[in-house]
Amino acid sequence: MRSITLTLVLGATIAISASHGSAATALQPGVSGAIGIDADPCTFFSKAELESAFGWPYGPPKRSSTMTGPSCMFYSVNTGTISVRFGAPGNRAQFDSLPAALGTSAERVSGIGESAFFYSGSLFVFNKGRQFIVGVSGEMTPQVRAALLKLGRLGAPRLGA
Repeated sequence: MRSITLTLVLGATIAISASHGSAATALQPGVSGAIGIDADPCTFFSKAELESAFGWPYGPPKRSSTMTGPSCMFYSVNTGTISVRFGAPGNRAQFDSLPAALGTSAERVSGIGESAFFYSGSLFVFNKGRQFIVGVSGEMTPQVRAALLKLGRLGAPRLGA
């Protein structure tokens, strides 16, 4: 369901951008593009940083490629899979329009980068014209939410570096 909703929102974002004369590279959550930095989703956060944030051991990073681009997965029997990926470069206005397009289940978060929001088990963070997404496959408990927020604060300054 989440991937279907996200795919529909991405399609709507592209259509809206095209109808407003925007560049074809409109900001889209989780869609990789030239992010302007040599970033690797498997090294953006170290295994130790993930373990510190969540308080559990994780297996080694595993590279993955999806229709949204490269990502990295870290597995723990305690929290499930943590995924890290990057989104296409864009501007803040484009990024800030995404929660409204995603609906009431998107929740804005303040104090992380220039803009951030939770949506369907993932934290989307925008800073310096770039975005990253860190998500969990397990339940969004208060502890998992706190860990994602910690990673958001840690990762935001790294964008555009």
